[in-house]
Amino acid sequence: MLLFWLENVVIGIFNVGRMATAPPYTVSVTTYQCFLIPFFVVHYGIFTLVHGVFVFVLFLPKTAALGTSSGSAPPTPTGFLTAVLDCIPPMVPLALLAIILSHGASFFLNFLWRGERFLTDLDTLMMAPYRRVVLLYLTLLAGSFIVIGLGTQKPSIAVFVLLKIMIDVMAHLAERNRYASKKIAADGEAGTNNAAPV
Repeated sequence: MLLFWLENVVIGIFNVGRMATAPPYTVSVTTYQCFLIPFFVVHYGIFTLVHGVFVFVLFLPKTAALGTSSGSAPPTPTGFLTAVLDCIPPMVPLALLAIILSHGASFFLNFLWRGERFLTDLDTLMMAPYRRVVLLYLTLLAGSFIVIGLGTQKPSIAVFVLLKIMIDVMAHLAERNRYASKKIAADGEAGTNNAAPV
């Protein structure tokens, strides 16, 4: 659950980069970016923050006391942060690094270098992370049923991770195919416009 939440954060950060580098580079589009990007940061940030609170309170048991000894006293920021850090598994930072590298490679190679930024618009980019989050939640729901059905923890986690990887690969391929179709259509339109009149 923690990695799912962290991946949502990473997705949001790179989506800001996509929105900031999306053409056309005109005054009107830049003005729209100056409005839409902060709106996305606030809206998606609140959404992710609420999700994160549920993850830490419901699924990470050491944070249930909110950094207090009895669980009844008001929480302290330092105590809560310490409780959160104490309950994070050692492999999470490495997994987070892999997630950042994966999304970073897709951003720099596909969106910037291969020109996918020319095949989309700000409104589409604004909604893209929410579609990904819905897909992640559906994966969580399916994985929860698998965990309940299998009962034992380790096989359940293995199946859950495999399911998540499979859906990630399918989503990645679907996105690449969607951009490829847009590029073919754009190239065809450009060829028609550049054709000499008969």
